[in-house]
This record gives sequence, structure tokens and C-alpha cells, in this order.
Amino acid sequence: MPCDTIQLSKVTFSLENTNESLLIKAMENMGFTHQGNMQFIKGQMNATFKDGQMTTQTYGSAKLDQAELKRQYSTEVVKFTARKFGWKLKEKSKGKFQVVKGY
Repeated sequence: MPCDTIQLSKVTFSLENTNESLLIKAMENMGFTHQGNMQFIKGQMNATFKDGQMTTQTYGSAKLDQAELKRQYSTEVVKFTARKFGWKLKEKSKGKFQVVKGY
């Protein structure tokens, strides 16, 4: 792909269920820098979350890994829920967790 190509992609999230702070953590885990106002940057890629959609603008061969974003967000949801209910998490492998209820 030529280096002067601009690609646009969208990832749709459930607007009423998306936790923006968890989405920020997920994007940071992927190496993005949060620029405020739900805008992110990583190298030659800009991403904006608005109205339940993540819109990216990339230059050259840079591309948002949508599956990885969904995995990272899901991981943050699992960690948040475990903390909320006092559960212990053991990461068995990347993205695979064992949850132990605390009493």
C-alpha cells in the first residue's frame, strides 16, 4: 500500500454500555496516547470515539487492529468487574482469566 494512502475504519460499541474510562485503558494498552476528549494517537494513526463509534484515520500502512481493541476492552471489563465484586483474578494466559470469588 502506498505511504500516502489514508484509510478510514470504524468499530461500533454499544453506546449505552461502553465505559469510556475502560476504553481509554484498552487504547493505552495498545500503545495509544489519550489526547483528551476521547481522541487517541499512535504513530500515524488517529482515533476518535464518538456516538458509540471508534473512527480511525491512518496514513500509509498503519491499521487499527479491531479484534485486538475488542480483546483489550473485554479484558478491562473483566478486571473492573472483578474489582467491583471483590473477586481475585488469575491470568492463565493472554486474555484468559480464572475468577475466584472472595469471601
